[in-house]
Amino acid sequence: MDKMYATQQYLADIRKMLGWSAQKLGEEIGVTRQTINKIENGKTPISQTVYLALLYVLRRETSTFNADTAMLQCVLDILIFNSDHYSSTEAEQALKSAQILISPTVSSKITREEISMEWVKYNKRIYQKFFDRLLAEHKDSANMLNQLNPNGQEVSVFELKKEGVKKMKTLTRKDCVELFEEYDREIKDALFELYTSHVLDTVRHELWMYIDDEGEVSLKTNIGYASTILTNEQRFFIYSCGGENVTAWDLLPRLEYLLSAEDLCKYVDAVKKTPDERVTVTAMQKYIEAEHPELIEEWLDEYFSDPAGYIEDMTQRVYEKILERIDS
Repeated sequence: MDKMYATQQYLADIRKMLGWSAQKLGEEIGVTRQTINKIENGKTPISQTVYLALLYVLRRETSTFNADTAMLQCVLDILIFNSDHYSSTEAEQALKSAQILISPTVSSKITREEISMEWVKYNKRIYQKFFDRLLAEHKDSANMLNQLNPNGQEVSVFELKKEGVKKMKTLTRKDCVELFEEYDREIKDALFELYTSHVLDTVRHELWMYIDDEGEVSLKTNIGYASTILTNEQRFFIYSCGGENVTAWDLLPRLEYLLSAEDLCKYVDAVKKTPDERVTVTAMQKYIEAEHPELIEEWLDEYFSDPAGYIEDMTQRVYEKILERIDS
């Protein structure tokens, strides 16, 4: 099921699991109570802007594991984020038991934490499946980041790096440009998926292009810093998003995509205390927050007014930067 459609279908239940009124949810995402009611009743289709705002709120509210959020985290995973991992019977049981617990007759007598723990107690097997999936996902990432191969054996760093250098020499700049031109649409689609799925995650996600020995091309999203993963495949880093401290900067592209070269140089010079000082991204962000907060508002307004169009523009800028990087 499409994630946007699923979000709309289950929005009323999700809101009640949060313990919020339609008014409260509307205030959190910047729309009216009437809009929330129309979306929940199916009278108005959920827009991309509202969907992204809801993702932000849901990820914020479930960013930590505790008794309050256990039920909501698992139900969201089952109904929206990873529905393919669960059977229809499991989804039905998870939803029905949640609906009983969040009904006014029950929820008025016990706390949100008690509701959540009661749900987990009733759905132990389903919750264990959810938790095992999370553990496996992060274990896989940890194995890769610790430079382990699928068999759990240590990889020879020297041999893989040496092999990688050999392959790098066989792939010319012309080959790279042709690859990115050929897969331009796929890259943009993957970037859009990366943004809508992971931009507000507390874990960093990176999009890479891989080319195997037979020349087969694939786009993969890795968790963490994938540059430390050793592989025999040829690969190119495309873009990243998400991270532990999620702010407006995680929602926006990097500064080199937001600012013109002229403005970028001007702000760098403004931040420098000495001519030889190396300016960090964080320092630049703090400078813009303090001296030009209107830019952040402008960029966010542009994003939320047309997220699809905004990301299309951003991906084009990313694409151009990739070609510049290849050229250099």
